[in-house]
Amino acid sequence: MDRPIVVADRIVTASAVVALESSVLAQGLPSPANLESAEAQSVAVSKSGAEPAVVGVIGGRIVVGADTDQVRALASRRATWKVTVRDLPYVVTRKLDGATTVSATVFAAERVGIEVMATGGIGGIHFGTADVSADLPQLARSRAAVVCSGPKHVADGAATLEWLETWGVLVVGYRTDRLPGFLARGRLPLEHVVNNVGEVVELLRVRRQRRRGRQGADALRAGLAAPPHRRAQPGRQPRAAGGQRRPGRRGRLRPRDGLTATRIREGARRALPVRWFRV
Repeated sequence: MDRPIVVADRIVTASAVVALESSVLAQGLPSPANLESAEAQSVAVSKSGAEPAVVGVIGGRIVVGADTDQVRALASRRATWKVTVRDLPYVVTRKLDGATTVSATVFAAERVGIEVMATGGIGGIHFGTADVSADLPQLARSRAAVVCSGPKHVADGAATLEWLETWGVLVVGYRTDRLPGFLARGRLPLEHVVNNVGEVVELLRVRRQRRRGRQGADALRAGLAAPPHRRAQPGRQPRAAGGQRRPGRRGRLRPRDGLTATRIREGARRALPVRWFRV
């Protein structure tokens, strides 16, 4: 597939974009409430000065910024697949239609540079079980800001909040010191609260800087403690693309439209097609 992710022109040229999931349209709400909800979300984002970008999978292509006809197709329940980040390789390979959950939406949004995603409620930990929604690990991996009204009502709010805290996900209440209970008023206390958009922007800016600093520190530590088999050896030169030795440079993998590999991480971590070549 040449372009597994397709971004609408209006999204490419927009100065600010908010990603929106599509699972709520196909599996979350009945008709016509689903389309009414989609319209209300888009209007709310537009009024804030940003461009709404509904994310879904159509014919095996991940669409970021679905148009009106595509949104209607996703809401018509022909998109039978409820797509988590785990399912993306399958529906793309099989050229299926699917509505993206929070986890898949956040993943696709980040791939094209969108840093904010909005939804009604995120998945969580179900009452009395060890069932953890795929949304939670993706939030822990992600750099995006997800705006929501807390976990869905079928989730255990206390257990979900504890999981997010354990895995380092910052949960911030906007003008509230209680975790929203989706459709109900929240009762669980929140440690972090912001009271205006300016505080939110500053918080995201500082978090971004911290992540960049941490990545630099991780790279430094990796360089200082490189495994023996990856350290430079006297008289040995790494191979360049095409199998020839390239003097003075260590061989490493970088993304490119070349050989296709699959990077798989255990558990709920993503398993997605990645293109690599050796330099």
